[in-house]
Amino acid sequence: MKGVLKKTLAAGLSLLLCLGGVACTGRTYEPGENGLVHISAANLGYGTGWLEALKEVFQEEYGINVYIDSYTGSAGVDRLDTEIESLSSDTDLFFGRRGWFAEDVYKGTISAADGNQYPCLYADLSDVWEAVVDEGSELSIYDKIDPLYRDAYNIEGSYYALPWAGGVYGIVRNLDVWNALGLSDEDIPYTTNDLFDLCDSVKDTLAEDDGKACFIYALEEEYYTGWSTIFFAQYEGKKNAEAFMDGRDPNGERTQHVYTYDGQVEAMEVLERLIDAENGYQYSRSSSIDFTTMQGLFLRGEALFCVNGSWLEIEMGTNFDSANVDMIKTPVVSSIVNRLSFGNDSSLNADQKDDRLVELIKYVDAVDAGETPALPTYAAEATVENDIAIVTEARHYSYMAGGTDHQAYIPSYSQHIREAKEFLKFMYSDRGLQIYYESMQGAMLPAMLTEGSYDASGMQLSGFRESVNAAQLDGFVYDREPTARYFVLPHISACFENGVSPVVALRGGDDAMDIITDNRNSIGSRWETIAGLLGSDYINS
Repeated sequence: MKGVLKKTLAAGLSLLLCLGGVACTGRTYEPGENGLVHISAANLGYGTGWLEALKEVFQEEYGINVYIDSYTGSAGVDRLDTEIESLSSDTDLFFGRRGWFAEDVYKGTISAADGNQYPCLYADLSDVWEAVVDEGSELSIYDKIDPLYRDAYNIEGSYYALPWAGGVYGIVRNLDVWNALGLSDEDIPYTTNDLFDLCDSVKDTLAEDDGKACFIYALEEEYYTGWSTIFFAQYEGKKNAEAFMDGRDPNGERTQHVYTYDGQVEAMEVLERLIDAENGYQYSRSSSIDFTTMQGLFLRGEALFCVNGSWLEIEMGTNFDSANVDMIKTPVVSSIVNRLSFGNDSSLNADQKDDRLVELIKYVDAVDAGETPALPTYAAEATVENDIAIVTEARHYSYMAGGTDHQAYIPSYSQHIREAKEFLKFMYSDRGLQIYYESMQGAMLPAMLTEGSYDASGMQLSGFRESVNAAQLDGFVYDREPTARYFVLPHISACFENGVSPVVALRGGDDAMDIITDNRNSIGSRWETIAGLLGSDYINS
């Protein structure tokens, strides 16, 4: 009741101010006022209800007023970018999705409109990451945050933002369509060959049902380009995947030859087969529908699969209420058999090799589930164990990170850095994490509680949310958001789109090798400029 009364009084005051001729901007403060935090937030797939919920408790417990302005969609993201780059914004804390975030750090000193100089555009938040915010605990925020996000936000040893969203993206399955086809969980594909075999076996049945399809996407905002990089990571393994994200070629050097990994071609070949019109896997209108329409069509059963993310449920709101969908693991790229002991065995055909790969994947899954399965028996134990090590790394790249590019950051020229930092600390306290979880109907920030697990009492989590949370807790996630100078300063794409959109190029008739060749040529033609931006000390380090 007290909270309702507060809101009623605030609404009445706002109305009086408007009627009295005061400009209604949603703000009731003057820049420079003490004890406040002005937040500007991008209203994207995760919404801003969680932010309002945090604000209510924070204001009451900390005595710091919080004012929130939110801006919707990609236009909202652009507005936040323009605002902070003005060097004169009165926003103290941004919740945005800023591309090439690390570039602003590498650029160094700025001269703000207040006449002062600052080391870079953002306030250093390393002290926030190091803060212990829960009574009776020795865990810092750094300790609580998912290791993948720690790495993603580490810019040469310092931290200038925190994630305001977690989650994953990958293959979402429409269970109503799945069940209508007579499929069971035993039919979930383990390998990309499995996936294509499944599509081949059901595509005609789906097409006969009013033009339904195996997959659906929206060309204007397709997720295939970013998601396809997971097949590169699977094929190459952890060491090479991390080397590439550090701007290193297959020899471990920072050169123009970062697009000479075999796995890059393998990834594009999977994508090529998936979207090739002649294969008939994709919904016929995928090139002409917008993203929201695409999601609606998928949820109502126009396709079996969709590459999408953990925000789907929140973004679609009431349109999701009757949906019966979940997230499944990305299949392991079948060409990884090239790296296994039996890859060159001429006595085995392609199907037999894929069957053996499936056997290895099932073994890895059983171990991950805490079981003690018998080793596959196709070869000597040492050989099998080496194969298992390779497949384990591949299987542990089952989802893409879905929130590493959703950054909460403070302008270095803010007049309320202390208050803004307090808000971030509260957000990552156990209390704040639980508030986020409850207001998001079970979606989690990428952080664990200091003790116990999130309390879902009183909430009925959807099957989709349960599958997403399970994926996050598995932690088998790949992130392709680079912070290495190699990628950031010269704007080299880590997801194979230097000067070309892979999906557009493949739809236009290019093949997988054309995509990688275009990437090589793009970097090669700019190498002198790139090398100058990076500097010889960095290149040779």
